[in-house]
Amino acid sequence: MTRTSLWKSARSSWNLEANPPAKLLRSPLADVKSYDGVKYVAADSSWLMLRGSGTEPILRIYAEARSEADAKKLLQAGVRLTRHV
Repeated sequence: MTRTSLWKSARSSWNLEANPPAKLLRSPLADVKSYDGVKYVAADSSWLMLRGSGTEPILRIYAEARSEADAKKLLQAGVRLTRHV
């Protein structure tokens, strides 16, 4: 199985696009983008992205928020999303 197919299989089994979180931290979810992984964008412009690595068999989690503390909380939320499957 290739890395790309591993990511597609994981993304499908986690149901990341179909069951997005209602909020990212305190802000309601505004958009879900799935062109390069799955990216959840909140109304306050913070975001959380989960994507398979193109070079290793791992899942990468990225986040951006108004503060470093909030970005860390988003990263932790991303880890929790992958553990609930």
